[in-house]
Amino acid sequence: QVWVSVSSYLKGGLADGENVGGLTAFALIALLEAGIDKNDPAVVNGFTCLSKQQTNADTYTLTVMAYAYTLYNVDSPKRGQIMAELEARTRVPNPGQKHWIREEEEKKEKDSNYFYWRAPSAEVEMTAYVLMAYIAGGQEGAVSTAQPVVQWLTKQRNAQGGFSSTQDTVVALQALSMYATLVYQGGLDISVRVDTPSKSYQTGINDSNSLVLTTWDLSPQTTKLNVQVQGKGCTMVQANMKYNIYKDEEKETGQASFEVKVSVYRSRTNIDNCKRRTLRICARYALPNFSNMAIVEVKMITGWIPVKSTVKELLAAKQIQKYEINPDNVDFYLMSQSEGV
Repeated sequence: QVWVSVSSYLKGGLADGENVGGLTAFALIALLEAGIDKNDPAVVNGFTCLSKQQTNADTYTLTVMAYAYTLYNVDSPKRGQIMAELEARTRVPNPGQKHWIREEEEKKEKDSNYFYWRAPSAEVEMTAYVLMAYIAGGQEGAVSTAQPVVQWLTKQRNAQGGFSSTQDTVVALQALSMYATLVYQGGLDISVRVDTPSKSYQTGINDSNSLVLTTWDLSPQTTKLNVQVQGKGCTMVQANMKYNIYKDEEKETGQASFEVKVSVYRSRTNIDNCKRRTLRICARYALPNFSNMAIVEVKMITGWIPVKSTVKELLAAKQIQKYEINPDNVDFYLMSQSEGV
């Protein structure tokens, strides 16, 4: 059985082209984390393949390989070569922080639509793989070595605690959880106080409530915060600000992903039947390469319902991959669309 990953998010940093080293490392990580013995033929053959990969590969591939080798043998010479190469590619945006970027991103300008710059999804993911490569396997000095990476990763989190996509959120949270397990020593006792010009907020964090999220909604007029943290242990305080910006559509130069044309005709099978209409929907992918899964949502006018037999005909003709009929709309699922189709 063949499985095809259509979503570029689910492919992570391997979305462009074929990458034998990266995909092999992905499979090996899955096997080793599932508890497969390191001497299993699939694992041994996988690392034989990885050993032939060059250490001058793209940074994303190296980060995945680094974690795979850390799970396999933290003292492996090949792992040492990969980690040395990754250290040479480190980026230090601010004191006490470091991360890794894709080579092609270096020349791109920062997105001016954000109040502060947020890293692309793949760079969060690859930095998380390096973090796990730092701390897996009981390495000496792992806490201090990993701390600058943790500082950078936590700054990329959004207001809900996740990151940009499903892929980078899963990997980053796994890495941060491994780090939290490493630094936790019990006896957590922290006091957090937040002062604003109009009001103060305070809470205590201990072993019994350390997994409980505490949130405060501050006044919209708040322009200054003073945070005081005292006690023993490690916690994270995050301030989130939401605001709206004016967007002039006429100045937008970006191209829409899809072009959609909708036409309505009298019933093709019974032209004299006024109770029936034929709805024709044409959706064309307008960007290069392939789209992710697309959903065409058809909102039904009040009093009209779809003829189920005609919807089933679309599925039988393989023009759609799936459909859902809801009380007031019909959803058509298209697995992937190529440019111009």
